[in-house]
Amino acid sequence: MDLWERAAVALAVTPTFGRVSAPFFLVGGGYRVQERLVLGLTAYVAGGVGSSYNDVEEVGGEDLDLAVGLGEVALPTSVRALDNLSFGVAFGVAFAFQNSDIIEVAAVAHIQVEGEHRSRR
Repeated sequence: MDLWERAAVALAVTPTFGRVSAPFFLVGGGYRVQERLVLGLTAYVAGGVGSSYNDVEEVGGEDLDLAVGLGEVALPTSVRALDNLSFGVAFGVAFAFQNSDIIEVAAVAHIQVEGEHRSRR
């Protein structure tokens, strides 16, 4: 039994899975600083995932929500070696963000896991 199945059993819910398609946009631009050199800046969302449980009895009928996203900001540079050939590199910094109310609600939850009662406060 994997982690998601154990969590669903512990909360006595039936998981449902679905796919949602969403556009991911890239914002960027470049500027030629010399005849052969171009510098740029880009930012984009790389992916994300989320889940939601409504009316969870084990936590007093509260709703549990979780969302996680990943993105990146990059600084690309291009150098022209020949008239028809350029080389480029980019330095990228990845970032992640999370939005969750699970920890706040779970901090006071009493959850029955595999016949053992646990209380977390």
